[in-house]
Amino acid sequence: MPDSHVRYSVVLKADIPLLERELLRQYCHEIHGDDGTTLLQLRCATLDLAHAIYLEATVILPRSQERRHLHLPHALVMLIDRQGTTASPELPEARALPER
Repeated sequence: MPDSHVRYSVVLKADIPLLERELLRQYCHEIHGDDGTTLLQLRCATLDLAHAIYLEATVILPRSQERRHLHLPHALVMLIDRQGTTASPELPEARALPER
């Protein structure tokens, strides 16, 4: 499956704990910075930001180009970029978090 199916790039925070980072590595591409920092990047065909706790994404795996559906906590995300356009991803209307 060519990269033309990639519509969104989701870059994860650098300070993700080691266990979570190792688990996510199988779904992510790596971005290497000039300072030696390695960030994890999800290349996504679809992205849904409607849920308050997590985002839903159809991720294109790095080695096989297979697609997987993931739920990823918003707290792990540093950056979301929509490929091939200057427009932002369509964001849902802001909602208040439920009372506990």
